[in-house]
Amino acid sequence: LCDRRQRQMCIRDSAYTCSHCLQFEPHFAKWAKTAPADVAIRICPVAWQPKLDPFTQTYFSLEALGLVDKLSMPFFESVIYQEHPYNFENPSADISDFMAKAGVDRQKWEQTMRSFSVMNKTRQARQLWNAYQIDSTPMIGVGGIYATGPHLVGTREGTPACIDYLIEQVRAQRK
Repeated sequence: LCDRRQRQMCIRDSAYTCSHCLQFEPHFAKWAKTAPADVAIRICPVAWQPKLDPFTQTYFSLEALGLVDKLSMPFFESVIYQEHPYNFENPSADISDFMAKAGVDRQKWEQTMRSFSVMNKTRQARQLWNAYQIDSTPMIGVGGIYATGPHLVGTREGTPACIDYLIEQVRAQRK
């Protein structure tokens, strides 16, 4: 294991409510599978308004229940493609409905959504994307110094090469 202080941090900011994030996801996922061993990848869901916090809580609830790989993309697609109705003024009940239809125990889901751990991670995510001064998604933060994203690079496909370049810049600065 690498000393965590020496690991390069790569943070992907995205929002379940962002179609651009959904389109970028496969490119980031492909890059993440081949990311250097000294790179710690952290997903940081963004909710631009407090009323959208349930979408951030959804990611951390899926993580807590070990269901990210199984349900994150289907949920993401259901929001973007409007395959399931969501009341964006108060989405919690609609999110619970989606999860129940996907086979998740509703009571367990709702308890997880309200858990201290999920609420704390939601708060920390907000602090993190604010610290990076993220004002659009998708974005990738590298090493606590740099932020980039497809709209800055010019293409979704070209963004992984930029991430690699920024990781090298962080390595050089830390030597």
